[in-house]
Amino acid sequence: MTYCLDKQSSVSNSTPRVVQVLDKYFPCIVRPCIMKWATTQEGAISNQLDLGIRFLDLRIAHKIKDPDEVFYFAHGVYSLLTVKEALTEVVRWLDQHIKEVVIIALSNFEGMNLDQHKDLIQFLIATFNKKICPKSVTPSLQECWNHSYQVILSYDDESSTGYVELWPQCPYWWANKSDPNLVISYLEDQKNEGRPGQFFAAGLNLTEDARYVLCHPCQSLQSMTRRSYSLLMKWVKQQRPGSGQACLNIICADFVGIFGSEFTQLVIGLNQIEA
Repeated sequence: MTYCLDKQSSVSNSTPRVVQVLDKYFPCIVRPCIMKWATTQEGAISNQLDLGIRFLDLRIAHKIKDPDEVFYFAHGVYSLLTVKEALTEVVRWLDQHIKEVVIIALSNFEGMNLDQHKDLIQFLIATFNKKICPKSVTPSLQECWNHSYQVILSYDDESSTGYVELWPQCPYWWANKSDPNLVISYLEDQKNEGRPGQFFAAGLNLTEDARYVLCHPCQSLQSMTRRSYSLLMKWVKQQRPGSGQACLNIICADFVGIFGSEFTQLVIGLNQIEA
């Protein structure tokens, strides 16, 4: 959801304290820098779904001191679109693509108390309704089609306990490195250690630190990702889906539009291999 970050928003509470202080006194400098490195996608959520994306990693937040019970997305700063608006768009897309299944992983939940978790969970259940695949089901694609299930909801918080509609946390393999070779090395190490016994995602995301940003003032996360495109795609093409120890079924990347039609064709090819 970082394609709709609010340029006028204050930085989120999850950012380092030093960034929050600098933003208070120098917002005209801090916020453009944050926007360059916090924006990880360009296309609207429906466009991402049209490209073939079927896993959405959503970081939820409630703005501190906001009297309204409104939830946003957060990644450095807050989003313009609310959670309600974005997920309603997902529902409309699913209504037009009745055989598609989307996995939605919700996490972080910045600034939220138990009552707010309950409100969000009730909204999710009411919004997706019969499209939700319960966690008691072994969700093969055929099983989802048979029962018109189109959404698998992963909710990374203890407040989800007791809700059959909500799956547990989806582990995310995140290297936290700016070097694509180190990212690939990390993912290979994770594969060798053995996969979790549940849904999990392998992240191709490149991650900058303060030193990298200071040493590359003219760069952005997008330019860094573009430079690594060939290497990352080469690795993706070597992966295979399935239940084997070395198999990967969910691979996440920033700026999916960069990968474009080649990525979509690759996803279709891997699905045909699995079938």
